[in-house]
Amino acid sequence: MNEEKRQLASAEQINKRLQSAQFPFNQFLGVRVVEAVDDGLTMETEVRPEWGNVFGSMHGGVTASLVDTAVGIAVIRGYDFARPVTTVELKVSYLRPIHAGKLTVKARILKQGKTLCVGVGDVFDQEGEHCATSLVTYMAL
Repeated sequence: MNEEKRQLASAEQINKRLQSAQFPFNQFLGVRVVEAVDDGLTMETEVRPEWGNVFGSMHGGVTASLVDTAVGIAVIRGYDFARPVTTVELKVSYLRPIHAGKLTVKARILKQGKTLCVGVGDVFDQEGEHCATSLVTYMAL
């Protein structure tokens, strides 16, 4: 790793970049970055009724999309927003159902290489209960 530590984008800078890029899917998810740290970031959103499944809880695909989005943005940030990435693998373990309220998604980069990046994402409900955990691999293009 380079001896000189580079300055990573702050939560505010990431949100501005995401807004200016006009990512319709991120807008659909209603995510916003609330904290950015050296090895990741934290995002928040509110559960929407249209995300529900037939059992009255949030559809698992939305949970997967939230962790993919959070970890993906953390990876892109690690490349100073200069390289596009694509998801190679996504594994989600669903720990408890999500019904309503604010969700917090914490993304952390485990390894960021020249081509492959691995990160974890964790989803918490408004009571702070751990609802899902994930392992995500990306390829930098």
